[in-house]
Amino acid sequence: MVEIIKRGQPKGERVHDITCRYCDSELRFREHEAKITHDQREGDFMTITCPVCKGSLTKVYHP
Repeated sequence: MVEIIKRGQPKGERVHDITCRYCDSELRFREHEAKITHDQREGDFMTITCPVCKGSLTKVYHP
């Protein structure tokens, strides 16, 4: 029988918070709502669009 030592969250269901640098709105989103970009040089990041001002926001992605 498999024992769960620590319950995690499936990828895509993790929740992230971010503050819009253009309009100062505080946003919360799930990973599956963001576009994930894999960049070998700069590191992976997520991009979302602010629903208030339509600004493009990025956050570092740690899979």
